[in-house]
Amino acid sequence: GNPAMSPSFAKMLNEYAEKLQGHTRVFSCVAPLSSAFIPVQKYRRYYHRNKATLDAIRDNLNGPLFCDVMGEMTLKQDQKLFFGSDHHWTARGAYCGYVSFCKAAGITPVPLEQMTRKVKTGFLGSLYAITRDATVREHADTFEYFKPKVESTAVRFGETGLANPIKSSVFCDGFQGSSCYMTFICGDAPLIKISTGVKNGRKAAVVKNSMGNAFSVYLISHYEEIWVFDFRYSKHIMLDIIAQEEI
Repeated sequence: GNPAMSPSFAKMLNEYAEKLQGHTRVFSCVAPLSSAFIPVQKYRRYYHRNKATLDAIRDNLNGPLFCDVMGEMTLKQDQKLFFGSDHHWTARGAYCGYVSFCKAAGITPVPLEQMTRKVKTGFLGSLYAITRDATVREHADTFEYFKPKVESTAVRFGETGLANPIKSSVFCDGFQGSSCYMTFICGDAPLIKISTGVKNGRKAAVVKNSMGNAFSVYLISHYEEIWVFDFRYSKHIMLDIIAQEEI
């Protein structure tokens, strides 16, 4: 990230908050890059660069609520928050993002100890795929994830419209090896709708890149519906869907 880009990002969020004022709260819940938590002193400058980027988003928000993801991750930096062979955060890293969101939203996060823990071995992700570095291969990641004890179903949509939904899942346990990260919401899609057994009438929309896959699964403990948008692939008009589905 770059602090110089943060005001533009914050301005976009401010515009959404203005349009949705009185109807839907808007949150900024941005993850730092893995460079922020390299456990080697000579790379410490990247921690400060990531923090400056996120702080600059916070300082330019006017309406949206800021989630201090990096603050939560700093408290847990003794844990493995990012993979060694992949650029994504781990389930524990994403959990820090979830906790920061809960604090900003005024809801109580579910402790990891109250979820079902699952483990897969032999995960060699994107960084190994790019480099084919033998030393990375020798240190494959353990892929750990946590399932909230909530019933859920999911469907995926194409890049436009809500017709012809395709059945999906919040957790796709069958992915192994290099595809382990696709365990979270079965990977990327233009739009995913998650329905849960939490019948409280509350709905959320998540705008994400792939970092949001591991984050979104934790929200099933708190919302009846979660709509997950990925605008790298989606051409949906989110404001229309928020109005139509009363999110």
